[in-house]
Amino acid sequence: GVSPDEDVEKFQPPATAYALIGARAGGALLGHDARPFAPAEVPLALEARGAASAFTLSWDASALPDGLPVVLVDLRTGAEVDVRTSSSYAFEAASRPALEAVPTRDLADGAEATDRFVLRIGDALASEAPVEALGLEAPRPNPTAGAARVAFALPEAGPVRLAVYDVRGREVAVLADGPFEAGRHEAALEASRLAAGVYVVRLEAGGRVLTRRATVLR
Repeated sequence: GVSPDEDVEKFQPPATAYALIGARAGGALLGHDARPFAPAEVPLALEARGAASAFTLSWDASALPDGLPVVLVDLRTGAEVDVRTSSSYAFEAASRPALEAVPTRDLADGAEATDRFVLRIGDALASEAPVEALGLEAPRPNPTAGAARVAFALPEAGPVRLAVYDVRGREVAVLADGPFEAGRHEAALEASRLAAGVYVVRLEAGGRVLTRRATVLR
């Protein structure tokens, strides 16, 4: 029997078409999630402990619905992989010290994991309504100790400069610098290269300036 206080595993699929995403180590499933397979962006977090620095993501795309584009985006390197034409992706990631007790059903500490990839299903960004005003979102996740995403929106095409400044006003990173088309875009902020503290993300475009705050942890 199961008491009312226990969390019961749910076997009901979230949608007619869904993706089951998980991580295996030595044949054991360490973490998993099920998401409806519809136009969207699914963040994939990573927390490596006591492991080598080289990893490989692998997948089976044989059951993907026809005509629906699926792209794996590496937020750290900017690489985009067509899930339909590739079956794996090799990458490197910093490993943290191993824990004494290895969990078997979930991440060791979900709060410490940072988004490393985005699974882009369909043309989610292109299908949205046209951008009417310049926009800059706060980095996600925030605070962060690793890779974070910075989304910005442009009502018209033109030059863009997206940079990061410390509390003394010194430029410490450039995330984007050059011409961009109108629409919604994302840049990667590699926080692991910055010292712990508070920073300002500054967007210059169309003769305007927008800023957002970012906090880096260690």
